[in-house]
Amino acid sequence: MKIYKIGLIGCGRIGSLLEKDKLRGKPCTHAGGFNALSNTRIVAGCDIDPSRLKNFGVDWGVDRLYDDYKEMLHQENLDVACIATWTRLHASMVMDAARLGVKAIFCEKPIALNPHDGHQMVRFCQKKNVSLIINHERRWDSYYQKAKQIIATG
Repeated sequence: MKIYKIGLIGCGRIGSLLEKDKLRGKPCTHAGGFNALSNTRIVAGCDIDPSRLKNFGVDWGVDRLYDDYKEMLHQENLDVACIATWTRLHASMVMDAARLGVKAIFCEKPIALNPHDGHQMVRFCQKKNVSLIINHERRWDSYYQKAKQIIATG
């Protein structure tokens, strides 16, 4: 079985930290989700906060840690770049990841701050033959499906 190499950009709440919340169902973060899959391995992490980055490395057994996402993308031969940062950074990070050779990008929602940037990201990834996935998984959650059904039936 192929093991996909994951690089996580943004080791904060949704990237990693919420996994420590005992009240949340697991996995509840990007790191937790990738860690739960048998065919993925988190090989690198990036964050601008040194203590958060160090804790990420300890929590997930990752020793290749970066404070510059471009350096991580240049140094690591990643299959997937996972972007869990502020929305204002998504467009540049997605396009840099696609430009630097990842095969797929999993990006936290929303895709961008405006439709123009979102369309530009999608078009650029299509041009580079890179899969771009935006984290809108809750629409398939059974609770959300039930709420949708209740609303639809009045």
